[in-house]
Amino acid sequence: MKKSIKLYFYNLLLFSFLVDAQIKTDTISINSDTLELKQLVEMKSTAEFSEMEKDINQSVNVASKKALSYRKSPSVITVITEEEIRKSGARDIIDVLRQVPGFDFGPDVQGAIGLSIRGNWAHEGKHLLLLDGQEMNEALYGTVNYANTIPISQIKKIEIIRGAGSAIYGGFAEYAVINIITKTGADTKGVEANLTTGATSNGLSRLNTSVLVGNKIKDFEYSLSGMVGSGNRSDLIYTDLDGNTARVNKGASQLNPTFLNFSGAYKGFSARFMYDNLDTKIHSDFGNLLPKPYNTSFRNYFAELKHFFQISEKFNLTTKFNYKWQRPYHNPVSEADSIYSPLDAYVERYRGNITGSYDLSKKINIVAGGDFFLDYGKNNASNFTSLNSNRANFNNYSGFVQITYKNKIISPTLGFRVDKNTSFSKLAYSPRIGLVSRIWKLNLKLLYNQSFRAPTIFNIALNNNFNNKNSPNMTPETTQMFEFEIGSAISRNSYFTFNLFDITTNNPILYGVDSLGIEFYKNGDTNGSNSLGTRGFEMEYKIKDKWGFLNINYSFYTTAGKATVQDYAISGYNMDVGNINTGIAQQRVNLISAINITNKISISPSLSFWGNRYAATSRNENGEFITKFNPILLGNIFVNFNDVFDTKGLQFGFGCYDILNQKYHFLQTYKSEIAPVPSLSREFIVKMTYNLNN
Repeated sequence: MKKSIKLYFYNLLLFSFLVDAQIKTDTISINSDTLELKQLVEMKSTAEFSEMEKDINQSVNVASKKALSYRKSPSVITVITEEEIRKSGARDIIDVLRQVPGFDFGPDVQGAIGLSIRGNWAHEGKHLLLLDGQEMNEALYGTVNYANTIPISQIKKIEIIRGAGSAIYGGFAEYAVINIITKTGADTKGVEANLTTGATSNGLSRLNTSVLVGNKIKDFEYSLSGMVGSGNRSDLIYTDLDGNTARVNKGASQLNPTFLNFSGAYKGFSARFMYDNLDTKIHSDFGNLLPKPYNTSFRNYFAELKHFFQISEKFNLTTKFNYKWQRPYHNPVSEADSIYSPLDAYVERYRGNITGSYDLSKKINIVAGGDFFLDYGKNNASNFTSLNSNRANFNNYSGFVQITYKNKIISPTLGFRVDKNTSFSKLAYSPRIGLVSRIWKLNLKLLYNQSFRAPTIFNIALNNNFNNKNSPNMTPETTQMFEFEIGSAISRNSYFTFNLFDITTNNPILYGVDSLGIEFYKNGDTNGSNSLGTRGFEMEYKIKDKWGFLNINYSFYTTAGKATVQDYAISGYNMDVGNINTGIAQQRVNLISAINITNKISISPSLSFWGNRYAATSRNENGEFITKFNPILLGNIFVNFNDVFDTKGLQFGFGCYDILNQKYHFLQTYKSEIAPVPSLSREFIVKMTYNLNN
């Protein structure tokens, strides 16, 4: 079987080379898929490109480290623009990302809100979040907390790989890569200030302010942005697994962010410093309502030095050094508060990277490089359990290469990465094959990726089979992912995509608690199941014209034909619930739109639908009891005004989230005794932005 698959790919590649070599033409034609958006706009042509054509031909870097158009990128891609974010009135990054096909959110310990992807819980190290090139995942557990973080008013564009990215990015990019790009000095050219405030019937729900200053003067460019704010996770009634209840607004569920982002660039040199902190209040601990809330913080520092060197017209070299210091889930407590279990640990990552890009010809590009990082962690509260020490450090070495061939029939991308980490004995391999073709008006993608998720410091430290630092038993979990996408322009102003996916994860790294209440991580669950996965499909239809835009998408996953692990399986409910994972809706529908009433006023209704969900709501003699949550529909509307009172650069908007007051709950996606976490009730929001350009 393996030989036949290899032979198929070899023959397909050979065919594409032979066909391309024989194509001759005496006429000059323009292939918009190989052009940058800027070139498309500047072209002198009798035909004017539509708004949708500009979008699908824009350059995307996240999928290949080589700028390619949206349609030519060898991954299933979602691009979210500044215009879409601004007009939608999104309150935070959760509002933005939950509109992506296959993406959803659920709760984790200590109030963190994490991401699920295509029916799989992806919170702990299974997806990569980049913010201006900085790896936001903390290196103790690998998690990202999305609650009321990242100033979305400063986002220029979000590029998303809705699939594996380890062949390019390594051990956090197992299921997806989210690349958030903020506005540069050239984008700002002055000062921009933003205010977002919201309220529910139970009081003030958020108040965030941000400022962005930047400019570009000849070869020098700088930007400085910051955000401070306050918010609440909920204003509703929380019910723990024992039936205890309390309203968790204000002091019980605070989400108070502080963010600072500075960058400077001169010719090929650039530097960046970033500070990101979220102070929260926690009202529950592993499913139990606590006597009083306690403080938890997520603090991060990032620094980067980078040099881009254009050695020749065909060859460029990028060198980077990155440093990050992170202290997530930080809750040291006084003796009087000793009912709570303190966590006071931090981790540092020192990273060096060198990447070269060489155009062997007009059709062939080679990207290759190496990467090294050192993780150093310290636990101030106690020892790292299995390490018998309060310190831990691990090294990672990797090399990667990618070859892209541009062809009029089939454009293949072949990639390979290998990682060696001192925390595990085996090498981690990440091969990648992407075939992109355009036949008639159809854009086709056939993709295969092998990705991995490396165990982090606390995964290893809490591995109950761990013997000593020099002979770890944990291994990386690995994922095989197959994807097929077909896309077509239905008209000059609309585009439709349909994709299939099949995901199988082996040796999954899973969290558990033994009979003595001791936490641990291990590969596979306690019943010996050593794989899990989902398969399904996603559809998206986009319309964009001068009147506005409309995006509608549908996603579906199933565990049918896949092995499951006890941690994610639904049990304790006396009916057939189908092939579905705990806490994650099998069917999702999103609709996002903006209608330009005038050139200064737009109205943006949006809808989000969740099918049936199942999650623990109480305990019984067999453990957690699973309850069915019926389908839910969230409706939102936002009205945006540009150049208010004829003041250029002044924008004002107001809207309502959860118009129907459905009182959405985040549902736990694995068995860890976390009761459903309520979000906000119906919320009215107001936004103001003032941009003073030079």
